[in-house]
Amino acid sequence: MKLITMEKVKYFVSDKIIEITSRESGNDNVDFVVRESSKFSGIKTKSISNKSNRKRYILHVSIPDASRKEIRDKIKETVRDCLQQMEKFSCTSALLPVFGCMTNKISVQESFKIMMGEIISSWGQMKNLGNIIVILPENSFERCEKVATEMLQHLVRKIFRNPYPASDTIIKKDGGVVLIYRKNPPRGWAIPGGFINYGESAEDAAIREAKEETGLDITNLNLFGVFSDPQRDPRFHTLSIVFVADGRGKIHPGDDALKARVFYRDGLPEDVVFDHREILKRFFQSNVNLTKV
Repeated sequence: MKLITMEKVKYFVSDKIIEITSRESGNDNVDFVVRESSKFSGIKTKSISNKSNRKRYILHVSIPDASRKEIRDKIKETVRDCLQQMEKFSCTSALLPVFGCMTNKISVQESFKIMMGEIISSWGQMKNLGNIIVILPENSFERCEKVATEMLQHLVRKIFRNPYPASDTIIKKDGGVVLIYRKNPPRGWAIPGGFINYGESAEDAAIREAKEETGLDITNLNLFGVFSDPQRDPRFHTLSIVFVADGRGKIHPGDDALKARVFYRDGLPEDVVFDHREILKRFFQSNVNLTKV
């Protein structure tokens, strides 16, 4: 989604905002400001407000007047360095100029495209930064707005239309397997599990979901298989990493589970959702050595 006003456009992508504008005024509360200078390179800090403990970080960078290739490489390096500094100081908003224009050897549009590429490439590493503002030189708004729109539309198509990864665990207990009855649609019995959180491994997600939905601690976690049929989930395309583990403790349903209990090979319930009946069938028929996690 994008919002356009006079010489300003905001792109809303996931939990972040990228703004391009020809006007620097009105951004007094930005945490991190980058200035391009031919005389000084370094970082300074100052208070944003006398009534606040917040700091404003001002980073001065220098792009050398070198060959066009060297300038391009320096712009990439500088953007990466700036983003690292922003994360280091836990900044939530930042303001940058279009680098390299002072050399007159690279166009605004080319430099802006390089900068946008580096910002997009670092998307997953920006834990705190939620708002990036790029200040454009005069008479460059329309060209840069076109570049940003094309690149961010590509990002959305490629990144945010992927299958949703989940971790499910076949929990062995008392000679059977533990299934949970889902609180949310689609209703029915299922292998305990759920979606992997951002920054979480598949193994950690399996342990967390097992505890949340069954109350059990799991041990001897082993990889069983990966199931990715686009039709396996009626809601959307999901990819399930399925583990096998031993359950320890007393069963107590929670989180997305209304009920949880042990079922046996010849007594599985009728209303098993997703492709979990087929997964359980393969599990009971399997005699292979499982991969130790």
